[in-house]
Amino acid sequence: MPWPRASQRVLIVLAATLLGSAALFGMRAARQPVTAAVPDDPSIEVQLDLNRATAAEFETLPGVGAALAARIESYRTTHGPFQSVDELRKIPGFGEKLVTTLRPLVTVH
Repeated sequence: MPWPRASQRVLIVLAATLLGSAALFGMRAARQPVTAAVPDDPSIEVQLDLNRATAAEFETLPGVGAALAARIESYRTTHGPFQSVDELRKIPGFGEKLVTTLRPLVTVH
C-alpha cells in the first residue's frame, strides 16, 4: 500500500531541508580561517614563510592582527618576495620590538 500524498510531500520537504542545512554548515566550515598552531614543545620549530603565508596565517602570530596581515600581503604584492625578515620593518606598524618577537616565528625561503 503506497504512502498518502500528504506524507510523501512532508518527507520530501523534510529531506530537502536536511540537505540544505548540511550544505549550509559545510560552506560555513569551509570559510573557517586556517590557523598555524605553535607546538607546546619548544624544540620543534614552526615558522611561517613570509613569501608564502596567507593573511589568515599571519594573524596567528603574536601582535599581528588583520590590518598588519593585510599590509604584509600588500607589501609582498607591491615589492616582490621578501629577502629577509628584517624587511618587515619597512611596513608601517612594524617596529624593532615586533620584528624581534616575530623573528623566531617567521622565515624567508
